[in-house]
Amino acid sequence: MQGNNGSGKTTLCSIIAGKNKIDNGEILINDSVVNLFDDYDLKSKILYLGFDKHPVNIPVLDYLDINEESYFNILKILNLEKGFSNLLSKNLTSLSTGELQVIKLFKIFTSKYDVIIFDEAFENVYLEIFEKFKIVIKKYFVETMFIEISHSQRYVFENSEVYNLQAINLR
Repeated sequence: MQGNNGSGKTTLCSIIAGKNKIDNGEILINDSVVNLFDDYDLKSKILYLGFDKHPVNIPVLDYLDINEESYFNILKILNLEKGFSNLLSKNLTSLSTGELQVIKLFKIFTSKYDVIIFDEAFENVYLEIFEKFKIVIKKYFVETMFIEISHSQRYVFENSEVYNLQAINLR
């Protein structure tokens, strides 16, 4: 998804993820009206990964809701054992911006999602780490729908269909 700043990309993705309630109109999935904001079962199948300026002060493992073994399995899949093994006992607020973003990206491995939304999810991640995620995502997430927003042109699926949003008044 592309568009100028303020065109509504993040707002639209927040609505799709069930984070924001719509004031008017309807959302249809397979020709059925759904309320993504109140449907927790449907919402649990959608993962929204954006940039949070103020992370919650909780340990990494609590945020990911996994145990140590699962954490190290994620590191192994991504070949990131060297740089991220020491982070599992830290709180999110003590991580650098890049470390926090990578930890948030680990969420894709913690549950089966039908839709994953990357809202500038790779903007603060080293290119080498982004490339590792890109390979793993293309290999393991073939049944998952992805929506990507990026100002740096870091797209996992660079040849996908592009929707260009024009600024509209969503109120």
